[in-house]
Amino acid sequence: MEYLPAIVATALLSSLITLTLGFLVFKWFLERRLEKELEEAADTFEKQLRQGLEETGKELVPEFRTELEAGFKEAAEELLPEFREELKAGFHEAGTELLPELRAEVRQGFKEAVIDIVSGEVAPNAVQSLARKFIPFWEKKKK
Repeated sequence: MEYLPAIVATALLSSLITLTLGFLVFKWFLERRLEKELEEAADTFEKQLRQGLEETGKELVPEFRTELEAGFKEAAEELLPEFREELKAGFHEAGTELLPELRAEVRQGFKEAVIDIVSGEVAPNAVQSLARKFIPFWEKKKK
């Protein structure tokens, strides 16, 4: 029994030294290598996941387009009659409001045109305008 404390102390010290050496080996040599392998595994997983999602997306795009198109058509079929009625009512309302003003402007313009023709201002103005445009052109042709 007198050797028992020495044996226990030796065992504890041996275990402590082994544990310390194992920790140092892990820190100096294994930790970097394990981190590198973990990063490579994460990159590989990410690439495979991205590829799987892209393939799934490519498979679902036509189906999604078909459903989206059907949804738009259905919504248009439901809303188009109402939209047409509102548009028709809006045009009718705008026409009703603007028609008297348009008629008045057309009448005024017509009256002014008739007065200009009767007073003889239209023909001379037209001749002068044509002369200003074609005299320089004619003089260039002569040269």
